[in-house]
Amino acid sequence: MNKTVEERKAHIFKEISTILLLGISYYIFVTITGVGIPCVFRLITGYKCPGCGISHMFIKLFHLDFIGAFHENEFVFILLPVALLYGVYKSYMYIYKNDTRMRVLEAIVITLLLISAICFGIYRNIGI
Repeated sequence: MNKTVEERKAHIFKEISTILLLGISYYIFVTITGVGIPCVFRLITGYKCPGCGISHMFIKLFHLDFIGAFHENEFVFILLPVALLYGVYKSYMYIYKNDTRMRVLEAIVITLLLISAICFGIYRNIGI
């Protein structure tokens, strides 16, 4: 059954609301307790994964400390606006065109981003 535009809007609204609620809850929890989600990769290897620092980055962004946020995870900080725009594009395509397909170009770009994230992870640990 195809959902109506209004149903698809409600679906996207619920998803975004859930993500924001979880993010705000996590921020409050970390602020109160000082306890964050540990990186399993770092606990096991001692090295930073490509995602290490994302929680701290978002906390600094919440405080409008853009320079501090950049230094927590440069890769994700730079890609964040692109990811947000891509999310808006995919939401638009879903809501107004009922299109959830991933195009070949999107798959190629996502693959290149994953390879770039791995390279970033290696780079940040060897400190070239």
